[in-house]
Amino acid sequence: MTLCEDHQVRLRRLAPWDLAAFQAYRQDPVVAEFQGWTDMTDAQSLRFLTDMQTGPLPNLGGWCQIGIAQTHDDQLIGDCGVRVNAQGTEAELGITLSRTRQGRGLGFAAVQLIVNWIFAQTDVAKVVAISDARNLRAHALLQHLGWPRVGTLGPDMEIVGRTEYVFEMSRPSQP
Repeated sequence: MTLCEDHQVRLRRLAPWDLAAFQAYRQDPVVAEFQGWTDMTDAQSLRFLTDMQTGPLPNLGGWCQIGIAQTHDDQLIGDCGVRVNAQGTEAELGITLSRTRQGRGLGFAAVQLIVNWIFAQTDVAKVVAISDARNLRAHALLQHLGWPRVGTLGPDMEIVGRTEYVFEMSRPSQP
């Protein structure tokens, strides 16, 4: 099920047939370097993909993962994690993109799409992204999209031993 798309990427539900692509980028140590998740076996990944195929979107009070696929062939190239708080007032966003697809503007397109989707589907007032302080490419992407850095967590906060930066995007004002 496609949630939204542009000429480069499609946001859609993850599905069991995404297993090989999902495992390929999730097990890449360069991609995983700044992530908070751990490797999953194929069986664990298959269960995760199946759960995400049918789970609520968005999942108030919990995380959901949304697939990022190429528009032209629907091949999975990454995923977005979205957590809307239980009150529905704030969302957190994370993104993972296959190393072979980085640096092509696809992450830029995916973040724009997912934020627009969040604002269209919810009453969320702001979306935050928390990024490892060493992840300069993520910082550049968010700042290029107009997300100001609004805080620092660390090193004993979200992921033990890491300093992280908080970026924020507020809902656009209605004219």
